Amino acid sequence: MPYITHNCDALIGGAARALDSYSVGALTTGDRAFVDETGETLRFKYNSAGTAAENVSTHPYVVRPDDYSAGGNWEEQETVGGVSAAANLTAEALAVGADGAKGIKALALGAANLKLFMNAAGSANEYANGTFIGTTTYDTATASGDQAITGVGFKPSRILLLTCVDSTSQVSVGLDDGTNHYCIINYNAVAAGQWTIRTAYSIELQQSVGVLSGGIVSALGADGFTITWTKTGAKTGKAYIHYIAFR
Repeated sequence: MPYITHNCDALIGGAARALDSYSVGALTTGDRAFVDETGETLRFKYNSAGTAAENVSTHPYVVRPDDYSAGGNWEEQETVGGVSAAANLTAEALAVGADGAKGIKALALGAANLKLFMNAAGSANEYANGTFIGTTTYDTATASGDQAITGVGFKPSRILLLTCVDSTSQVSVGLDDGTNHYCIINYNAVAAGQWTIRTAYSIELQQSVGVLSGGIVSALGADGFTITWTKTGAKTGKAYIHYIAFR
């Protein structure tokens, strides 16, 4: 026996086209119903064995037919929120309502060339560029320790690092996500004309055999990141660091 689908204009009230107006005797487990309620389309499935109390205040809703006696409920399956006919999306899209209803609400349109992100609090959507290019320096003669880099404007997830000591062969191109630390370095100071890869540092500057500075991104913060430096040997020279931070 095929399922029957009902299209309704109200949940309760008993009027024609209200969900509760359909008689238990005319319904079969698995019958469907769509209810256009306050701008949302609610989807229900009939369960002839259902005995839960009627509930139309918090999702998922339960609606009893008006002639309910011992069993038979309409049980909400999901909530599909509507998008305006013009597809002009408004704020608070994809939000969960205060009563727990899940739905597609409309998104505010962002400015050109911006991307959609969740804000730092995880409470709302926002549009942003999502990248930041910056530059800093570091004295490699400094003892091992941390260098905090701020002003990025968001918590980055990945960093691309271009580093060198000017007018030397000490060059490093690295990638870091706070856990994985990779770089390609100019190895000329150790083996003439060679480059090599590293998987322990995202910055490595080889001055000579056994003399180097290595750095990793050890923390990703709300406004930047931290590089933890390790000095080996009598390292000297000013490191110039150009970086791209990705949200």
